[in-house]
Amino acid sequence: MRVPLGTIIVSSAMLTLSACAATGESGSGVASIEELGYRATGAETACVLPRNIRSTKVLDDDHILFTMLQNKLYINTLRGSCPTLESEGRFSYTLHGSNLCGGEMIHVLSMIGTGPTCSLGDFIAVEAIAEDERQE
Repeated sequence: MRVPLGTIIVSSAMLTLSACAATGESGSGVASIEELGYRATGAETACVLPRNIRSTKVLDDDHILFTMLQNKLYINTLRGSCPTLESEGRFSYTLHGSNLCGGEMIHVLSMIGTGPTCSLGDFIAVEAIAEDERQE
């Protein structure tokens, strides 16, 4: 598969982090950040520096967890559900500048080529909730 310069391919199998984010409303069908095992620790930010991304993990069809340098975690809740993102577990993006921002498009990568194209949302700083702190 030929990939244009500036395109970053991300595979959760090769990365050690997870992707998630959402402030999903009750009954919306979208998991909340807490349901994914994280809590917000800071304000949302529109962009991150790709050179500071250490790894990513696809959490579900709506959330990607970004692990940054210095172990900072951000969850990105996509602007709409991204079919097959969770099952494929990998995606690519093309940078249109020096930052990766909400509104940028990601492309789900499948065994047969490129799948759906989906839009990133804002990045929310999070921390993992300890297992004993999680509400059932």
